[in-house]
Amino acid sequence: MFDYYYALYKKQKPSLGGSPRHNLLTIRAVVNLEIFQFALRPVIVEEQEGPARGMTIADFCEKPDINIKQSHTCYIALQFHYQSFITEFLQVRSKL
Repeated sequence: MFDYYYALYKKQKPSLGGSPRHNLLTIRAVVNLEIFQFALRPVIVEEQEGPARGMTIADFCEKPDINIKQSHTCYIALQFHYQSFITEFLQVRSKL
């Protein structure tokens, strides 16, 4: 899987110098929630024309300003245990 993303980003965005790990992190979060710290927050996706169109906006205030009726609540990963992720990644990679 890493090879696929590495080749893809090398072709599409050579300035990155490698593959972002966010694609693999998403998959790991589904398989192993324990290595992540999540927060449940109201979120909206900006639909109006302009530079923010398509952005996901989460309200982290103590008393959110976002109208809950117009938003959805989502679990947002705030932190993850990097060493556990790398160890699991290398274990899976060694089996390929």
